Amino acid sequence: MADERRNGHTTEKRLAQNRQRASGRSGRRASEQRGKRQQRYRVISWILTAVFMVIFYALICACVGNRKLYKKTTINGLEVGGMKTAEAAKSINDQFRRDYSSVGIQVKLDDKTYTLDVSAALDMDSEKSVQKIQDDSHSFWRRGYGLLESWTLGSSYDIYPYIGDSGIITTAIESSDMMKVDLDIEDGYRIEDKNLIVTKGKGSYRIDTDKLVTRIKKQIAKGDYGTVWNVLSCLLTWIWTRYTKRYIVSRRIQRLTRTRTTR
Repeated sequence: MADERRNGHTTEKRLAQNRQRASGRSGRRASEQRGKRQQRYRVISWILTAVFMVIFYALICACVGNRKLYKKTTINGLEVGGMKTAEAAKSINDQFRRDYSSVGIQVKLDDKTYTLDVSAALDMDSEKSVQKIQDDSHSFWRRGYGLLESWTLGSSYDIYPYIGDSGIITTAIESSDMMKVDLDIEDGYRIEDKNLIVTKGKGSYRIDTDKLVTRIKKQIAKGDYGTVWNVLSCLLTWIWTRYTKRYIVSRRIQRLTRTRTTR
């Protein structure tokens, strides 16, 4: 009888352990399935949120339109927010005629500064420039960002004039008093390209008009009318007038190199 009771207790204990293991396995299985479902729901919710945001942003871009400039938009310091392209272009063109009616570029030659009047050579296509700003800032997928930027920081653009007729600048250079400066050198020295050049004989420098016009074009394209630079530094061409010798002393290597040139 005692053996039967012990066997019965052992069997019940084993059955209880088996049921507990089965329950644990089913619990873990259910927990894993629940975790997988939650992960799927989370991914689906992210995808739906992203789709909703894209659709919402596209609706904003569609509602903004592209007929007028954003509010808080300035061009050349003028407030043009809410204007159409033609209106903004007219305001900028009026400002151009007013501000650039008399403007010059200053150059220096032999410690004297000369002003070249370039106002007659300047031109500006205001409508084309404003239209480019409008097109760039109102491309479809950029409209929402542009609207937010205008509400917060605002937008600022600069439009610079360009050279419409280079011949006017050439005429201004050739009629300038700096063309009358005596640039002959005899038994002297000059600094060229970081070299000290000692001249024994006679020669002359001539202003390179083409290089000067190119430099002025670059300066105007950047809207820089305040920089004064020395013509001697890069815009002169050496002309020999008779037999001469030049001695070039390099600043960098500190050695003497002799060159001989004939007319």
